[in-house]
Amino acid sequence: MKLSTITFITLITMLPLRAQGANESKVESVREKVDTLQNQVEHVFDKLLEKSHFKIGGYLQPQYQHTEKAKGFTVNPYNPDEFIKDRFVLRRGRLKFKYVTDVVGFVLESDFTNKGVRITDAYLRITDPWTKYFSFKAGSFNRPFYEVEYSSSKRESPERSIVTRLLYPGERDLGFSFVIKLKDLFQLDLATYNNTYRTMYLQWLPNFKDYPFYYMIRLKKDFQLGNDAALSLGAHTRIGQMSANTKKVILPENDGNKIDSTTYKVGDGLSRTWYGVNAQFYSDWLFGLKIAAAYLWGNNVDQPAEDKSEPLRIRNFSGYYVYLIKNIGKEWQAVVKYNTYNPNIAIDPNTITSSHDLSKSALGFGIHNYSFSNIRLTLWYDIYTTQTNTLFPEDPVDNILTFRTQMKF
Repeated sequence: MKLSTITFITLITMLPLRAQGANESKVESVREKVDTLQNQVEHVFDKLLEKSHFKIGGYLQPQYQHTEKAKGFTVNPYNPDEFIKDRFVLRRGRLKFKYVTDVVGFVLESDFTNKGVRITDAYLRITDPWTKYFSFKAGSFNRPFYEVEYSSSKRESPERSIVTRLLYPGERDLGFSFVIKLKDLFQLDLATYNNTYRTMYLQWLPNFKDYPFYYMIRLKKDFQLGNDAALSLGAHTRIGQMSANTKKVILPENDGNKIDSTTYKVGDGLSRTWYGVNAQFYSDWLFGLKIAAAYLWGNNVDQPAEDKSEPLRIRNFSGYYVYLIKNIGKEWQAVVKYNTYNPNIAIDPNTITSSHDLSKSALGFGIHNYSFSNIRLTLWYDIYTTQTNTLFPEDPVDNILTFRTQMKF
């Protein structure tokens, strides 16, 4: 493990503890106050099944979208010059089955949309029956990072941040996770997954042979700040390599026109290792306030061409997001979010010759309404900005307006 990984994990464990005995319960109490609006749409079946270990839940997200993209959402197959800029979409249709006891748990969740049906979560969990401090999961489940794990039915923006979507596509992967959760101290996740590139179903054969797995470590801790505020801190790292399927590479400091064929050879391991820190602040001030932020950085490799025709792009990246969420009364919630992703921090922006290296950011803002039981109505607008230079002088107009209805049960 790299020294930097050990350093930031060690630092967070050395933060001072406060209100040891009842810390976790107080922090959870503040969260519940801030998330009052969210809690109004929790599972209505829980009362019916409260005496059973078996639970059913889910949510549906039909939405309308309008985009200003020059090429729109889809192209007319009969006339390639025409594009669709308005559409109705069934963004998510989740149905989850859970069997949960103090010791064992089983979760199976599928997503039903206009694109088809797919399995999302499918895992088992076992908790030690004596202390309840140790547990493990096996199967398909979320990778340990705050915005990845935060349910799309609760998340304050319609979509996850650019950096999260690019680094953790699909959110989940197939693997094994061991969790140590000491209630008033910290939670430590140790996980390993199939070395997939884009989704849990795509595992490149060279990696399966030489680098079959990647590893993740996450540490998080909650702090009570007085009677009406709480702070949650987290840090994680992804550690892994992919096998080079060609000796042609583009190094971080080089643009897309400069290919190196001497530094690496076929079969060499190329690092895909990164780090992240995140924080969530909760306050019960005037119906509830929440601030969430994260920063991620490290090195990545663009998806290789299966036919080995393209050079591999090794890149040093960084990205972050910041949310500001404010409850307004008992039925409204206002949100502002800024997020950005720079795919290559090692190159001078003025020398970029490939659109792959252009940074992108989004300023989003919207409002949620919770006037109806188990319903959330969302109106959201994302303003996207793409980096420009002499070769790419124009920022594409690609803002998106979303109106979403959600029913949760």
